Amino acid sequence: MCISAPGQVTRLDGPMAEVRNGDSTGWFNALPVPGLEVGAWVFTQANLVLREVSETEAQAALAAFAELAQAISREKRA
Repeated sequence: MCISAPGQVTRLDGPMAEVRNGDSTGWFNALPVPGLEVGAWVFTQANLVLREVSETEAQAALAAFAELAQAISREKRA
């Protein structure tokens, strides 16, 4: 199973999109998502942009990841 957190497109260069995800930034092939623009929220996996999502969906996913991280942290302390 693969898990992907949303990131935001910060730059485009031909078929490649630079995506910021938290503190990290990487380049991903954006050919699977035509018409992608800087500022878009996307899910990525294996060096590919998989799909574009709304900012609302991206923020909900980020909140879910934060909640999961807190639960794991509590469990480790118990």
